[in-house]
Amino acid sequence: MIGHNPADIFAADFKTDPYWWDDVPRDMAAGMSLDELPTRADVVVIGSGYAGLHAAITLARDGTDVVVLEAEALGFGASSRNGGMVSGGVNVGKHATISDASIDRLLVEASDSYAWFESFIRDERIDAVYQRCGRFVGAHSAKAWDWLSGQVDPLNELADSGARMVSPAEARDHLASDYYRGGMIVDRSGGVHPGKLHKGVLELAASAGAKLFGGVQAGPIRKLAQGLEIATSKHAIQAETVIIATNGYTGQFSPWHQKRVVPVPSYQIATEELGEAVVKALFPTLRMVADTKRLLSYFRPSPDRKRVLLGGRARYLRHDPVAGARLLHSRLLQVFPQLQGVQLS
Repeated sequence: MIGHNPADIFAADFKTDPYWWDDVPRDMAAGMSLDELPTRADVVVIGSGYAGLHAAITLARDGTDVVVLEAEALGFGASSRNGGMVSGGVNVGKHATISDASIDRLLVEASDSYAWFESFIRDERIDAVYQRCGRFVGAHSAKAWDWLSGQVDPLNELADSGARMVSPAEARDHLASDYYRGGMIVDRSGGVHPGKLHKGVLELAASAGAKLFGGVQAGPIRKLAQGLEIATSKHAIQAETVIIATNGYTGQFSPWHQKRVVPVPSYQIATEELGEAVVKALFPTLRMVADTKRLLSYFRPSPDRKRVLLGGRARYLRHDPVAGARLLHSRLLQVFPQLQGVQLS
C-alpha cells in the first residue's frame, strides 16, 4: 500500500481485465452451444449488453422467439465494465443544443427510468450490490460551480433529485480532497456492481426463453421479400426483425449505424486493497463522485469498500490499457495526493 516506490504504480498482480470480472468472469462457454444456433427466429438481437438483454426479456416473456448474438463472450462490453453509477439525469442537458422543453421531457424520462431501475432489481431480486448512496459532482472551476447551481432547481422540480450545492469546505464532508471548488450533492443516485447486475439480467433473459449465443459475429443484414437475413460467422439467420444493441461496438454489419456512432475509449483503474478505514476516510459519506470537466473523471469506493475505483476518457488513446492506467493514476493523485505510493491492481 502506501510506501511503495512511487514510480512503480503497478502491483505485482496487476492485470488489464476489468475489476468487476473478478466476481463475475466472462465465459466464452456461457450461453447455448453454437450447434444450436437456429436458422430462423422472430427477432434477432445483436449485442448482449443491458439494452439487448432487456429487449430479449420483454420479447421472450411475450412469447416471441428471440435469438441474441454476441461477438465475444456474453456481456463482454461496456455493460460489465462501466463505473456502476446510477442516477436520474444528473448530466441531462449539460451541453444541450435542444430546446428547454425537450430537456425538461428528458429529465422527467430520466427520473422515471431511475425509479424503474430500482423497482426492477427489487422485483426481480437481482443481487447487484445496489445502494442509494447519492453522488457528489465536483466543480472544477468557478464557472462550473455557477453552471451546476443552475441545474439544481430543474433537477429537483423535474427529477426529484434531492440536489443542493455545497461550498469547498462543505465538500470536504463528502470527499477528502481540496481539488474541487465545491459542487453539487445529488441524493437520488446510487451505485451498483455492473458485473453482477449484468449477470442477473442475463439469467433473466435465459429463464424467459431467449436463446443466447456468445462467440457469434454478426455480418451484413439484407432485406428479403419477407423479413431480413443476418449473415453470421456460423450461418445465416432469417428473422422478421433485427434489433441492433451494440452502441459504440457497432461494426460493419450495419454501415449506416457505424457512420453515426463515435466510439470513445474509456478506461477504469482499481487501486490495490487499502482497507475500509482508508476508503471511508477518503469518501466519508460513501457517495459516488463525478466532476464537471469535459474530459471528466468519475470515482467511487468499491462495493466492498476496500479500493478506490476511478474511470474516465484517456485523451482518446487507442486501445492501450497500460497507458490509460498511467494517465488515470495521475488523475487519481490530483484528487487524492495522499494516495502517493498506492499501486494499481
